[in-house]
Amino acid sequence: YAGQPNYEQVAMRSFDQFLAVLNEIPDPRRAEGKLYKLPYLLLFSVLAVVTGGNSFRSIETFIRVHRRRLNAAFGLHWKRAPAHTAIRYILQGLDPQAVEQVFRRHAAALHHIARAGTQAIAVHDAVCQRQVGRRYIRPAV
Repeated sequence: YAGQPNYEQVAMRSFDQFLAVLNEIPDPRRAEGKLYKLPYLLLFSVLAVVTGGNSFRSIETFIRVHRRRLNAAFGLHWKRAPAHTAIRYILQGLDPQAVEQVFRRHAAALHHIARAGTQAIAVHDAVCQRQVGRRYIRPAV
């Protein structure tokens, strides 16, 4: 219908703010090594873990299985999913304090929105504590 919203576009726009927050995390890679944009890799990693992924290979599998839809939804042109070794290299190269600081700010913003009466989705910290590779993701809140 002509006046109906495109629900896929509405759903993807809800990630705009989160992607902007993820973009604040410093990317330690050289310019030549940035085939996969960090905010999207982080978002897809979070989505993989939330849907049950618990390793770098499961993140790779999530991206590989959903790559075409992710490309279409986020305007990307990834020809293939990054290898699990590349995902490990990228994630382990991030500054843990910078990542924690960004996630804490995002959690505080969500808390502020929730206090204002707006509905928000919360993920229990047990999901955040799942093992990814040999490291653990600690909850930000």
